[in-house]
Amino acid sequence: MITKLDLYKVFCRVGKCKSCSKVAKEIYMTQHSVSQSIMKLN
Repeated sequence: MITKLDLYKVFCRVGKCKSCSKVAKEIYMTQHSVSQSIMKLN
């Protein structure tokens, strides 16, 4: 189960790297999953 904290961690990593695809590779997720995680914060 993904918690809000996990979603914020993904969001912060994207903010630091400025790239969803780079973060996706680092945390072994697809770019789509990273984008969806950020969208769920709304």
